[in-house]
Amino acid sequence: MMAAAASFILAGLLELYIEVPLTDCRGNVSLAWQVPQYIAISFAEVLVSVTGLEFAYSQAPENAKNFVTALWSLSQALGTVVMAGLAEIPFPRNIQFFVYSGLMALLIAVSFCLNKNFHYRHL
Repeated sequence: MMAAAASFILAGLLELYIEVPLTDCRGNVSLAWQVPQYIAISFAEVLVSVTGLEFAYSQAPENAKNFVTALWSLSQALGTVVMAGLAEIPFPRNIQFFVYSGLMALLIAVSFCLNKNFHYRHL
C-alpha cells in the first residue's frame, strides 16, 4: 500500500505541475511524466493482490479458506466503491490525489494497530 500511496503522490505532484507550471508551458506536459506513477501503481497492485490473497488463504482455517478468500475480494470491491465515491466529491484534481494518498497512509496506520497482536501461523 505504501507503493500505491507513492504513486498517488506522484500523480498529485504531476497535477500540481500541470495546474501551476513553473514555466510557460501550461498543460503541455509530455506523456513520459506519467510513466513513474504507472510503474508504481502496477508494482503496488502486484504486491497487494498477490500478498493479500496468499495471506488470506494461508492463515484461514481449513474449512473457511474459500470464505476468507471471498472476503478479501469483497474488501477489494468495497475499496473500489469508496474510491469511486470519493472521485465524485468536487476536490480540485491535484488535491484529490493527495487525499487518496492520505487515506492510504491512515489505513496503513490502522492496519498496523490492528495487526500488532497477530501471530502468524506457519504451515
